[in-house]
Amino acid sequence: TAHERLDELDAARRDFDRAVVAAPESALAWANRAHVNTRRGDPARALDDCAEALRHAPRLPVAWLNQGEALLKLERWSEAARSFERASELGREGQALFGLASVARGRGDPRGELANLRALLRRQPWRRLAWDRLAELHLERGDLQAAYDALSQVLARGPSAERYARRAGVARAGGAEELAEVDLRYAEWLGPE
Repeated sequence: TAHERLDELDAARRDFDRAVVAAPESALAWANRAHVNTRRGDPARALDDCAEALRHAPRLPVAWLNQGEALLKLERWSEAARSFERASELGREGQALFGLASVARGRGDPRGELANLRALLRRQPWRRLAWDRLAELHLERGDLQAAYDALSQVLARGPSAERYARRAGVARAGGAEELAEVDLRYAEWLGPE
């Protein structure tokens, strides 16, 4: 449940609080606490932690990624893009491209989002979340075949009842009733996740 996840994040936050007190020079501890703070819904505090992490290790890619995520939550698109670009320069290209796709989405730029997702998937075709997002983007654009193909890529990387059901909906919307029925049977067979 959401309450359990919040309890886990609160426990993680306490662990990282202890870590930054025990080793205040540990950039990774600050960067990890930033990630937890963003997930807990406190991106402003996450930015403070990222600043501290980057003060100790300005070339730490995870600190730049976490800063980009916090800036996304605050809808500070240009700053987020710069953070993701810096993370890419430091070797985290895949995660940075996903972040840049999120920036483009936030800015209302579907072409930019599509370009970044395609660039990511050319380099790292195993990224299920990127295929999922690409499927959503194609659905929003009304391109049912491309959405179906993207969901097929997701399913090729691991079965999921939810994704089979989504692909069945796409097939049905495109008039492929037999494909939809097969996917619904798979979804039923896999059961709830």
